[in-house]
Amino acid sequence: IIMVGFGMPLALHMNRNGGLTLALSLTLFCGFAYVILHNFLLALGHNGRLPPAVAAWAANGLFGCGGLYLAVRLQ
Repeated sequence: IIMVGFGMPLALHMNRNGGLTLALSLTLFCGFAYVILHNFLLALGHNGRLPPAVAAWAANGLFGCGGLYLAVRLQ
């Protein structure tokens, strides 16, 4: 749900300005960035560098806020 909320406004904005290929490429890149960030934060949580709740939810919070920003900016 977080990636749909982030990717849809991003793809719609890019589709207006740069074409469908750019929108798909950027959305896929953001999906991979989310997975990498989420796994990195989970590793920090397992090592004790972050509290478990922060490690589990930080990537969702960051991408959720980014999706809200893009959705508001799209209008």
